[in-house]
Amino acid sequence: MSIVFKKMLIAVDGSPCSENAAKKGLELAVALQIPVALFSVIDRSQEIIPTDLEVKPIQTGAFLQEQARKNIRQIMEKYIPKSMEGHVHEVFTEGLPREEILLKLKEWDAEVLVVGTHGRKGLAHLLLGSTAEYLVRHAKVPVLVVPYEGKDL
Repeated sequence: MSIVFKKMLIAVDGSPCSENAAKKGLELAVALQIPVALFSVIDRSQEIIPTDLEVKPIQTGAFLQEQARKNIRQIMEKYIPKSMEGHVHEVFTEGLPREEILLKLKEWDAEVLVVGTHGRKGLAHLLLGSTAEYLVRHAKVPVLVVPYEGKDL
């Protein structure tokens, strides 16, 4: 029995671990010759920080959108071979990443999801949670989790 995927969604967030996941996912997509969407979510929960009893925005929505586009384009330029041109879509939205990724999976009708993991351990993992872990538990499609190959965070 062979597994055949027709579409892939790769979630990227601008981090080195998501770039690594994109590279591995794109290699798999080339081997399978399937369309791919590189998907980035602008995480609005990270947009404000408290400072001196005031809450000030870190960056504007337009700035964050441009950063998401720039991140996806850099990955596309670095890792997409000529044979895949036209088969890779760039998509981004705003919201909570794990929820938006699950919504996009269903909307785009992807049959496999590729995500990276930051490799956080201990208290950092407990406090920050793990988007990859959540997606593995809740996605209705296979999830390829690509470990971060750099030093521990």
